[in-house]
This record gives sequence, structure tokens and C-alpha cells, in this order.
Amino acid sequence: MSDLITAMEAGSAYIGEHSYRRVMAGDVESVRARLVYALESFDYRVLSDQPSLQARRAARKGLVGADYLDLSRKLIINLRPNSATATLATFDFTVVHAGIMTRGDRQTLEREADAIIALANARPAAGICAACGTENSGDSRFCRLCGTPNAVGEPAEIEVVRLTAGARAAHQEIVVGLAIMLGTVALSLPLIIFASGKGRSAGMILLVVGQLVAWWMLTYGVHRLHRTLNPKEAKQRPALSDNLVQPLPFAQASALPGASERASVTEGTTELLGVPSRER
Repeated sequence: MSDLITAMEAGSAYIGEHSYRRVMAGDVESVRARLVYALESFDYRVLSDQPSLQARRAARKGLVGADYLDLSRKLIINLRPNSATATLATFDFTVVHAGIMTRGDRQTLEREADAIIALANARPAAGICAACGTENSGDSRFCRLCGTPNAVGEPAEIEVVRLTAGARAAHQEIVVGLAIMLGTVALSLPLIIFASGKGRSAGMILLVVGQLVAWWMLTYGVHRLHRTLNPKEAKQRPALSDNLVQPLPFAQASALPGASERASVTEGTTELLGVPSRER
């Protein structure tokens, strides 16, 4: 993996590594093809697929607004047959970051691997109608046989990894903000109380600057947590009634009688009273 680390972004001081193993259903070649599709859906650029999958993803946001999923990284997936119908996949992450890799960051990478696997497993069934089992094209909105809406959503693991990354980033920012607040108070109070002249002024400046930075970190962490729990562009899921209503075929719909134009029997009787008698 050392030759891949040298290809990461220049000037990065910290590189974290983490490995994660999961067993996937299917032989090695079928799992390889499904993983390539899933990696491209996660904005990875697949560099090679033989003998192991090698992919890279550039940083998607700036350092301030990014969580751990938005950092630049490389991913190597080694596939080994586990049985006749199962494959052992080893995910080796190499992440460029600005600090140490915490336990929460490793859990975020594991949730990302779970989301990649879930998306890879969900792809073959994306074009199968849930009502009649007819195979449809991947971009079809309705079944070509029964007309049932194709309401196949994303795997739940994708939402889990988004929530995990956002919550972890907000937690770290809140903890850092509290640490800065307590640290500046512990350093500045002795200067303010016991020092005199320039020492007291330095203590006051340290206290004010430290508190401003600490409150900014706390506010940003709370704001990130709010955005994570309340995303602006929430995906609208189809209602349950949409899946129960099926459109009738054209021939059957045309054979049905039209709807009555009269609202009630009384209105129809009233209209008959006003019709003049026909002349013989």
C-alpha cells in the first residue's frame, strides 16, 4: 500500500489506515462487477479492478465544512473465495486528514463499507417488479406488465453512513469547543488574578480570543448536527396508496360506462319535469 500512499495529495501530514472485512454473496467475478458499480455511485474513480479493486475519491468539501466522508481517500478491496457461493471482501481505507484517526472515524469507514456492499447487493433487484416479478429496465418508473410504480429506494445503509459521519463530525467539534473554552479559562484566570500590568492584559486578551473561538466551534458543531438530522433536500418516498392503485388496461377502461353527469336523482327528476311533451 506504500506505493498508493505516495500518490495521495501532496503536503498532507496525516494519513490514516483502516481495514474492514465482510462476506458477500456470489462468486468473485460477480462480486467484483457489482462493487465497481457501487464504488462509482459513491463518487469513487476506479483505477484498477485486477487483481484487486483500487479506487480513489478526491476531497469533496473544504476542511471546515467537511466531515470524515468528504476527505480525500483511496480504497483497495481484496476479494478471496470464501466458499462456492460466498466471497470475502477486505476493505483497506487510506484517508488523508488533519488530525488523528479516532474510533468514531473508523466506525464511519465501516458504515461506508456496509453502504457500498448494500448498494452492490441491491443492484440486481432494482429492475424487478415487487408486485408481479417482471423484469424491467433500470430507469423505468412503472412495470411494463402490471403498471405498478417502480418504487425501489436506496438501501438504508446509505442513510446510516450519512447520519454517522455528520454526527461524528459534530461531536468532535463540540468536544473541541468545550476543551478550548475550559483551557483558556484555566490559563487566563491566573494571569488576570495574580499578574499585573501587561500580564493581566495578556490574560484578558487570551480569555476573550479563546472564548470567541470556543463559542464558534460549539455553534458550528450544533449547526452541523442540526443539518445532519434535518437535511434540506429530503427525498420524498412514494405513499403507500400509490403502490396499491394500479392503472387499468386501455381496453378495459374504455369499456366501462362513463360517470353520470347528474349529482343526484332529484336533479334528474326536476329536469324531466321541465321537458316539453313531444308532438305527435
